[in-house]
Amino acid sequence: MRTKIAKDAMLRRGVLAMALILLLAGPALAWNDKGHMVVAELAYRHLTPQQRQALVEILKQHPHWAEFLNADRPQNVPEDQWALWRAATWPDWVKHHHEQFSKPHWHYVNLPFVPPGSTENAQNHEPVGENILTALPLSIEKARGATGQEKAMYLCWVLHLMGDIHQPLHCADLVCAEFPKGDHGGEDSLYRLSGRRIIKLHSFWDDLLGTADTKTSIERGADEAQQAVDANRAEITRELQTNPTIESWARESFALATTYAYDGGRVIPAVAERHRQASVAPDLPEPYAKQAGLVARVCVGKAGERLAFVLEQIVP
Repeated sequence: MRTKIAKDAMLRRGVLAMALILLLAGPALAWNDKGHMVVAELAYRHLTPQQRQALVEILKQHPHWAEFLNADRPQNVPEDQWALWRAATWPDWVKHHHEQFSKPHWHYVNLPFVPPGSTENAQNHEPVGENILTALPLSIEKARGATGQEKAMYLCWVLHLMGDIHQPLHCADLVCAEFPKGDHGGEDSLYRLSGRRIIKLHSFWDDLLGTADTKTSIERGADEAQQAVDANRAEITRELQTNPTIESWARESFALATTYAYDGGRVIPAVAERHRQASVAPDLPEPYAKQAGLVARVCVGKAGERLAFVLEQIVP
């Protein structure tokens, strides 16, 4: 599997190089709450009014429908649209409000990335236990077959995990001498941008679509992601057709993480728990932030299309 992932990394470089050339320049915008809401919005646009309403009827059975899924809805946002947006963020919200519903290991899979020159053996770091590769198929199965509150909660997990699996650093873990136990998808990695700004790698990628969660911002984010996909529609369509499985989506994200998030392993980050000074964190290449924003839009665009397909299996 690891050999195939390494080959995919090379293929993704070519695929996205064309996309980066074709896209318009703009601020680096992507998978905090806004990122997940943008993925849900893109899927929402693919669904029929009947499918949208069917999903809302499922979500109305959720134990947190009144408290969260339907709470604080702006007057200019329809109920079905708002419910899907909020449902996509529920698995993160419960971490802080109803911890008994939280499943922290479901959001990612730590596929080991051993950079060039490292003597670490990737096979010694294969993921074990629960992760997104086990949680997402379970959630889809339950969202299709369960009833009542259980069905509603698993639908939220489907909406959320379809976004997470398309965030490159939710599917990769840097393993080398500096990080013998991995960097936890960039959580423990520090870099310096533009010679001065210190970033924690995972948080930087999570926030690439921005943080504003107004209707205008979410819909604009969806428009930008759609533009990113449409700019290279033929190649993206081929990817959607040739990578139809959950594992293949994770391989895509892993390839993008190794090529773009970790910059091919050419620059090893500082260890966050030991260093926080700008003088210690290594510099990332000048175009890094711009490239990351463009890659993120492509990832979110594909996530929205795949999510729509999955939702159509739940509410035909």
